[in-house]
Amino acid sequence: MKENFEVAGQKVLLVLPMFIDKNVGTGIWKKNVGIASAFKQNGYEVDRLEFSTKDVRIGAKVFYVFSRNRVLRRLQYQFLCWNVLADPALCNYSFVWFRVPVPIVGAYCRFLKMVRNASASGRVILEFGAYPYANELTFFNKILYNIGRRLEGRLFNHADFVVTYCEQVFLHGKPVIPITNGYSGGYCHEGLTKSGSSKTTIVCVSSFQRWHGIDRLINGVGLYVAGNASVEVEVLLVGDGEEFDRAKSLIKSLSLEGVVFLLGRKFGIELEEIYARSHIAIGSLGAHRIGLNSLCSLKVREYLAFGLPVVLSSVDRDLVPESGFVHYVSADEHPIDLHQVIEFVKSVYKNPSISTHISNFARRSLTWDSKIRSALRFMQDQ
Repeated sequence: MKENFEVAGQKVLLVLPMFIDKNVGTGIWKKNVGIASAFKQNGYEVDRLEFSTKDVRIGAKVFYVFSRNRVLRRLQYQFLCWNVLADPALCNYSFVWFRVPVPIVGAYCRFLKMVRNASASGRVILEFGAYPYANELTFFNKILYNIGRRLEGRLFNHADFVVTYCEQVFLHGKPVIPITNGYSGGYCHEGLTKSGSSKTTIVCVSSFQRWHGIDRLINGVGLYVAGNASVEVEVLLVGDGEEFDRAKSLIKSLSLEGVVFLLGRKFGIELEEIYARSHIAIGSLGAHRIGLNSLCSLKVREYLAFGLPVVLSSVDRDLVPESGFVHYVSADEHPIDLHQVIEFVKSVYKNPSISTHISNFARRSLTWDSKIRSALRFMQDQ
């Protein structure tokens, strides 16, 4: 049953500073779509201030046009366009949900100050993908982060609430909305039965960042295969990113080319087909490398929506070991123990309805609709 938040006529502005035409189908793209849909499901009118490599717009209304030159466009995106975006048309909202680009620069602070001053009754929500985030940055962005670190406090001065998907209660004196990541619907595969398969298929969808810990998985597979494995396995690695070449080299050095397969980026039906042939999915195995003890990743919610049990190394507040479909491994540099993972798979699929059970859990507890409803309830009580 949905609460009545008395939102008739109220509007939300979602500010999503990412080039959407370069991110269609990715996890963050799906997240943005899911959050927008969830606000609508909870009764709000929603506008999305969207960035592409061409321009910044809400629907058909264009606020800024980017240069075709990639270097100049990056400067415009990070510094120059925000003064133009200080437009009165962006001020009449009940909520402004601002996905914070990192590193933080002064232009973002000025933009939020304008929004806040022009809409006294509106509330500003800062969203971080995770916090702290400094260890996720590239070398160049870390330099910018350290130069502009003092700006973080200024940014928070123009906010009412913060979303981090981590375990903080307050940041810079602002209350942190206690929600975890959600998923935007879809998938929810029914009736998947694989207990009789002689091969265990492991899937990992990743943007190949070092905190995803793909190397721990590959090294674990190497040890398992070298130790006269009792069950045949195949590992499907989907995606690409900074650590892709390193993963490819590691697979070759361990002679795992016939066991671990690099499939590149997959979306839609192709990705669904990969999920359908998989028995278990791998979440992040390296969040400890960036100082995070807990993590609630978007991709794990997608796995669960498709009915797949998961392997994690960092605590996910939505998933307790007692659920029966999550296997936690140590949050350190050791290769994961494939023997334990295989035994977990055998145990899970003794229940022929396990995939339906997992999907139902995702539908009930992990959609963006339920997460945004919790956020609205929290803000209403403040």
